[in-house]
Amino acid sequence: MLKEDGEHKRVAEEEVRVRNWWNIFRKWFTDCITMGALLHQSMFLILRGIMKGKTIALIVQNPRNELFGLIFDSYTVWPSANFFPTTYFPIEQRIISLSFCGLLWNIYLSLVAARL
Repeated sequence: MLKEDGEHKRVAEEEVRVRNWWNIFRKWFTDCITMGALLHQSMFLILRGIMKGKTIALIVQNPRNELFGLIFDSYTVWPSANFFPTTYFPIEQRIISLSFCGLLWNIYLSLVAARL
């Protein structure tokens, strides 16, 4: 590609981003099956119960009632939140986009905590 620089024309290489779909799929799949959602959501429910001063019986029963709903909600948000930045965003903007998704997710968890 020719690029004009004042009086001179020079050849400039344009950076071409090639997507490695196999690598993107592996990252997405690993994120979904590592059971991070199970660990994070169960710890959220347990710590919320401890901070509210609930008894151990209520702390154990609450994850039984609420855990699968939170995990389902987590799997509706995070796979797409990880897939699109990995696929379409430049490296410099991925952390910002995932941090924004994390902010929205924490707002949702705060609303869930207020409801329970």
